[in-house]
Amino acid sequence: MALSTDISFGEGTKVIKTGNGVWKGFVSKEFRVGNVANGGYLMAIICNALKRDQDEQCETGIDSNSDLINASLLFLRSGMLDEDCEVRISGIKRGKTTSVLSFDLLQQGKSRIQGYATFGKFQDSGDSSAPEWLSKGVLSPDFSLLKQQREYKPPHSSGGVKRSTFQKYKWFFTDREAEKMDAIILAKDIKLLDKGEELDFVCSVQLENEDVITTAAMASITDACLPCVKLLAPANNMWVPTLQYSLQFFPTGRSKNNPLRKVLCRIFTHSADGGFMLEDCDIVDPDSGKLLCSSRQSALAGGVPQRKATKNKL
Repeated sequence: MALSTDISFGEGTKVIKTGNGVWKGFVSKEFRVGNVANGGYLMAIICNALKRDQDEQCETGIDSNSDLINASLLFLRSGMLDEDCEVRISGIKRGKTTSVLSFDLLQQGKSRIQGYATFGKFQDSGDSSAPEWLSKGVLSPDFSLLKQQREYKPPHSSGGVKRSTFQKYKWFFTDREAEKMDAIILAKDIKLLDKGEELDFVCSVQLENEDVITTAAMASITDACLPCVKLLAPANNMWVPTLQYSLQFFPTGRSKNNPLRKVLCRIFTHSADGGFMLEDCDIVDPDSGKLLCSSRQSALAGGVPQRKATKNKL
């Protein structure tokens, strides 16, 4: 199964059922980092397979938990470009409150990503008994900041970072955020720490053709940006392969007549030392301020020293 070039996110992440708990997709070279498939893109294919499979279980009465709550993924091998993939799903526990599934994404008979997902039922937003609380550390929409954001146009570079996945989305940065991104793409140093800045990007994101942002799309967005850790040494074209990834989803509160097409994100390096790092991403509804998705990834990051912890300004 081959796909044409310049495909949409929906086309590039669709899956078809080929057996009981088995779903087939195609890993397009349109969503790559260097010569391998972007991890967030592969997570989106997995999320689509999980959702389709669980919907079938709910329709037949085998299960009743239809909302994807969280997923934990182990990256075992790089994803291969322009190759079919297969997602195998198995139910581990099906309960009244939550159901736990295991999954395995394979290419050419080898496991690329394995993990577990939890499905449940989001409580109705009108249910007054449902607790609501949000950490002060979560990004809050700032109208003045949103007005300063402009669609980002990456500079042309023969060197630096080559990340086709990044260009499959529309990114909106302030001038300062754009300056930081330019530094990574052009592999030039930028002064950050002396200004007390965090290793982060605060931006708004849309899919390339402004499609509705689904759970699968949010999974991909968390890993679509260039790693913030590169701001420590932009000239060092370090490879940052993912080892483990965790995703937590929350209800959007959106109706079909008011779909989500743009999100506000904060991607930030939590810590880095000993050749490894933690990078987090929060996705927020820019209108309501609701936290929609939170992720954490553990990855290799050779040559990056850990700095002494400073007081959190959030």
